[in-house]
Amino acid sequence: MSRYRIPGKGRVNHAETVTFRFDGKSYDGLRGDTVASALLAHGVHLMGRSFKYHRPRGPVTADSAEPNALIGTSRGAGETGGRFEPNTRATVQELREGLVAESQNRLGSLSFDFGAVNDGLHPFFSAGFYYKTFMWPRSFWDKLYEPVIRRAAGLGKPPVAEDPDIYASRYLHTDLLVVGAGPSGLMAALEAARAGVRVTLVDENPELGGALLSDPGVEIDGQGAWDWLEATRAELARLGVRLMTRTTAIGYYHQNMVGLCEKLTDHLDTLPENAPRERMWRVRAARVVLAQGALEKPLVFHGNDRPGVMLAGAAQSYLHRWGVRVGDRAVIVTSHDSAYFTAFDLAAAGTKIVAIVDTRAAPREDLRAEARAKASRCCRATPSPKRAAGCALPRSR
Repeated sequence: MSRYRIPGKGRVNHAETVTFRFDGKSYDGLRGDTVASALLAHGVHLMGRSFKYHRPRGPVTADSAEPNALIGTSRGAGETGGRFEPNTRATVQELREGLVAESQNRLGSLSFDFGAVNDGLHPFFSAGFYYKTFMWPRSFWDKLYEPVIRRAAGLGKPPVAEDPDIYASRYLHTDLLVVGAGPSGLMAALEAARAGVRVTLVDENPELGGALLSDPGVEIDGQGAWDWLEATRAELARLGVRLMTRTTAIGYYHQNMVGLCEKLTDHLDTLPENAPRERMWRVRAARVVLAQGALEKPLVFHGNDRPGVMLAGAAQSYLHRWGVRVGDRAVIVTSHDSAYFTAFDLAAAGTKIVAIVDTRAAPREDLRAEARAKASRCCRATPSPKRAAGCALPRSR
């Protein structure tokens, strides 16, 4: 069992181990893990480098909004390159047996990146300096300057072999299309289906539930969040609602035409013969409900882009969905009440809360009292980035 994995916790299958490789090293995860959650379970926060300055990068979120933890993936070590995919978010790439992942934008190893010298020289690399500095001699531009600049720019490397996969497309007509299967989307689909409407419910995640998957302590209609989810899914299935997971809405066009991209095989250990990798859906709906949920915004401070600094909602997701603690010691930085609940959850799981840093002048006294009772230390000061997990501005609870 990896160090930061909590036995029996989360929605992963603790009885089924999945082996994968990251930068040539073999790791084990659990069925239901993402690359990010599996690496965090082993204490690995550094997952890539930024372009240009080659600053260290790790996961900030636990979902598709991830800006930093971008990796290249392929199906196996013997892959010729046709199924290599750059810029895959480690936070959404599901583990499959034999998955090969690699970090991006590094010169040398990930931990010892020669390109990181650019970070120390950043005062000399202001915007537009390329066009003012590399002007002479003119003949050097095509043969030297531009090739070097292009190699330093951009993110992952593109695949070089022909893609061997096949892709499919279909049309679908429905009375109501609900995009997003969190609590709001589930209730919208449920009420419409009870009224006899043909409903299609789509979500980009492997299972329905949205934020409820990360917060089982919430109660809905007198039930725990996960019990309510199971009952709601069962009722939606009985009512004939089309449930589409691993499906992302990619465009909303005229006359309620919505484009969907459904991933079919990226999570499978072995590829079924002649099975398409993805399916493009063109959905014509009489009505569309957009219930994608909200995004957290990080607080801004020096070093907030470093590995180990992540959103409080992400830390809560890794804990409850994947049974992974994001660190042994954490500083919680917030301007919202719900950060305290994240702190309490982490403390109950064995993470020492070094401090709760609240930017507000008057936080709720009951939360401060509970924090003091749990031996946390509250203050109102600008934090210094330590080698601990930092969390900023979580969603409401």
